[in-house]
Amino acid sequence: MTKRSKMKIRSSIKSPGIFILSLGVFVFASALVSCSSKVPSPSVITEYPIPISGSIAYANSVRSVVYSPDGVLWFTEPVNNSIGKYVLSTGLFSTYPLPTMGGMPNRILVDPNGNIWFTENKSNKIGKLDVSTGKINDYSVPTANSDPSGITNGPDGNIWFTEPGVDKIAMLSTSTGDITEYSVPTASSAPNSITTGPDGNMWFTEASSGNIGVFVLPSSKIIEYPVPTASSTPYIIVNGPDSNLWFTEPNADKIGKINPQTGAIVEYPIASGDYPVGIVVGSDGNLWITEYSGNSVARMSPLTGSIINYPIPTSNSAPYCITAGPTGNLWFTESAVNKLAKIDLTSEDVTEVAIPLSNSFPLGITKGPDGNMWFTESIGNKIARISPDSGAIVDYSLPNQDSDPNGIVSGSDGNLWFTESGVDKIGKITTGGVITEYAVTAGSTPLGITSGPDGNIWFTEANGNNIGKIVPATGVITEYPVTTSKSTPYGIARGPDGNLWFTEPNAGNVGKITTAGVVTEYHITTVSGAPVEITAGPDGNLWFTESQADKIGKILPKTGVVIEYPLSASGVGLNGICTGQDGYLWFTESLGNKLAKISPNTGKITEYTIATANSQPVGITAGRDGNIWFTESLSNMIGRVGH
Repeated sequence: MTKRSKMKIRSSIKSPGIFILSLGVFVFASALVSCSSKVPSPSVITEYPIPISGSIAYANSVRSVVYSPDGVLWFTEPVNNSIGKYVLSTGLFSTYPLPTMGGMPNRILVDPNGNIWFTENKSNKIGKLDVSTGKINDYSVPTANSDPSGITNGPDGNIWFTEPGVDKIAMLSTSTGDITEYSVPTASSAPNSITTGPDGNMWFTEASSGNIGVFVLPSSKIIEYPVPTASSTPYIIVNGPDSNLWFTEPNADKIGKINPQTGAIVEYPIASGDYPVGIVVGSDGNLWITEYSGNSVARMSPLTGSIINYPIPTSNSAPYCITAGPTGNLWFTESAVNKLAKIDLTSEDVTEVAIPLSNSFPLGITKGPDGNMWFTESIGNKIARISPDSGAIVDYSLPNQDSDPNGIVSGSDGNLWFTESGVDKIGKITTGGVITEYAVTAGSTPLGITSGPDGNIWFTEANGNNIGKIVPATGVITEYPVTTSKSTPYGIARGPDGNLWFTEPNAGNVGKITTAGVVTEYHITTVSGAPVEITAGPDGNLWFTESQADKIGKILPKTGVVIEYPLSASGVGLNGICTGQDGYLWFTESLGNKLAKISPNTGKITEYTIATANSQPVGITAGRDGNIWFTESLSNMIGRVGH
């Protein structure tokens, strides 16, 4: 069951290619071998006219758009005072008039239950559309003339929105309908867009004051960060693929990025006069931006800041809001010409790259600070990196024989950290290949590893029954005992609540440890399920694999409640799990020879068969290129699924 027991397996598969031995470093050049010839065509834009009464399409007749998991696009129609619905499978449009005349619906969202929520600028209300009945209920905002605008789902299960007319942000309780308002410190700030950040707090833009604000949920404290460019009008804000928040600055023709940990802001200029408005993360890991005056949709790399523009067929269409749809497509509104439009990013090809040395048994894999994918070679006794662009692999030999490198993670210090199960050490490797090792308690068998919210590296000790912490700056190691004896702590991940979460396969537990070392344990529903790997999901929960129960588990960090999602097949050998930039949880089926993903909203599972038989996929992670990368321990390959 444990990773370490797999190290004794040997494979007879030979890896084709050429390698050069120089100073203990292997360099391997290989073409990326794809099992499909599909090529994404992101420059192809398709437009869909929206039926309206009469023949005139008014400016701002369609504004905000959101996709719901049942295959429907929902959008606001301010001029027609209605909510629009477009069914993707049939191409049929329908509308739902607002009960209040002149309500002027603005932004829109879908909640976890599939209901549609929206702001009403002029009627000073929040609207809710029950999709099962088509009935709309209104909730009046307490402060008059608040001009409700941005709206989002909060991590607390409530609806959060902005009130630019009165400089407030507010929370609507989904259980009672009560609204609580919070004043923004800066007067005339005009808070606009709002989203839940990667830190679990509410982040918002202040269009008039030029600030980015954050509402810290535990304390109800608001902190503001000035955008460097004055009068830039920060507008729409979203979670980026890199754990930062990204926002548009229409008046400055810039895209901004803010680090939620430090508040540091970086700006990236786009073409003058393009006026960026909407922004979203695509399934390709890039940021996609609507350019209202430039009449284009732009793709921006969060890694390099490079931008590519895709012109819209209809001139002067005034593209406004943009959202991620199904199968990797992006949808946006053309507010001046009454159209919805789609950009096709569809491609889920599986690619495999052979590792230079046979029988290296690749296990852990992570995204490195240098943009490469770094992985461990358990039997090969190496740490390696692969370029997402060229497929070139570089190997670095470890100092000790049979060190059995296992888990690997990027640290806050810009280095890669990994566990050495065979020699009871924690290793550090720079992106230049310099290796340093730190000894832990003999016989402890370190396995899982992650970077903590405190900047330290945290790891599990399977046989030592401890959770370990190492300070990157000093190398000092502290070990914390797990309450249940012989529980075999295994996978570990940083939670959205600021704690570390880990699995205990032998005890059937999921554990939580604070950065101060306090441990709490929670029994999973299927006690014999043997939870192994764990990751933080996009929904604010922790997700884990159950290797013996063929289930994906979810634990709510606030309550410890566990929910399980069974697979249709048995004996698939669930192993690694990660969150993809497409919003899904991706996991490996070691014995089933498949990659799979599960929707955190619906629990629906989709599986993808790996081309190489008996490849035994193990580790899995999201890359900077928007793809999912994984190790194939028996076929001696690194795989990816995506473009």
